[in-house]
Amino acid sequence: MNTILKAIAIIPAAALLLLPMARANEAVCVPQKVKKVSRLCVSLIDQSGAPVPNAILIVCKDGMEIAQGTTGANGKFSFDDLKRGSYTVEICAEGFDKDQFPIVITNPSKKCKHAVQVLLYIGWLPCRGMVHLVKP
Repeated sequence: MNTILKAIAIIPAAALLLLPMARANEAVCVPQKVKKVSRLCVSLIDQSGAPVPNAILIVCKDGMEIAQGTTGANGKFSFDDLKRGSYTVEICAEGFDKDQFPIVITNPSKKCKHAVQVLLYIGWLPCRGMVHLVKP
């Protein structure tokens, strides 16, 4: 009888110990800071690090579309002639959730000092804004 009571007492304790491990696999979403660049150069990659070609990028200002482009085979596209200001970039790529991110153009330039690299997820997107600045 004592063995049965001990087993009954151990089961809930074991479940409590395993709870933190179950939560370790959950995505922790941290709000991303708005990226500031001098030229909008975008690089799209998937979860494996492969480039995402033929994705449509739409640049909006105050809810209005002002520019559009399509990524090449290397997953990259660069926008010319964007003026200083705040924008939203929408991404539409086959097989991926639609995504968007804010961007600020500071001192417009003809050269890309940093590319905006966006990590696209297949299926469920754990966090919005997986956006990083990288060397082009």
